[in-house]
Amino acid sequence: MKNIKEIVSTNLVNLRKQKNLTQIELGEIVNYSDKAISRWEKGESLPDVGTLQTLCDALDVPITYIFEEHIEGEKSFLEKNQSANKIVCTALSVSIVWLVAVVFFLYLKIYNHYSYWQTFVWAVVASSIVLKYFNYIWGKKVYSIYIDSLFIWSAITALYCHFISYNLWLIFFIGAPVQIVIILNYFIKTLKKLPQKKQK
Repeated sequence: MKNIKEIVSTNLVNLRKQKNLTQIELGEIVNYSDKAISRWEKGESLPDVGTLQTLCDALDVPITYIFEEHIEGEKSFLEKNQSANKIVCTALSVSIVWLVAVVFFLYLKIYNHYSYWQTFVWAVVASSIVLKYFNYIWGKKVYSIYIDSLFIWSAITALYCHFISYNLWLIFFIGAPVQIVIILNYFIKTLKKLPQKKQK
């Protein structure tokens, strides 16, 4: 097991590199010379607790993180934080969609005495659009199959429910070929990205 100096120095080096800072830049932020930063990173000396707190604030980690030994290859504290923020942001956006749906449903129910339950089916459609947007920005491509499928089938269901008196059940047949196109499109894009063997 590493001693505390080695753990702190290793964490300082890794955190500084994750923030894309040079020793000079980090030194300017915490009002120390780059030589002091270099000594800390080499484990020649340790900064005092107050300076460690300043360093941790600059590197966006809690002070306890700097004293913990971390497995090589594991997600960094910053990456974990970013992942959590992305999930929270996506969940919050979907929640807003459902809040609007509930308010709209209650408004029609209370003031117009009309129970438009289809609102919640349309909320699924809107949620899939929100998920599609956030997945496009920072999600994994594989999720696009599920999100696109959710959008297609919820949109078809919403249209059927909206015009339920016309009994347009045949509209569901549209979903099958569209679903096949979604799956094929994903696999074609995946195959294009695979490295091709050079022809001799």
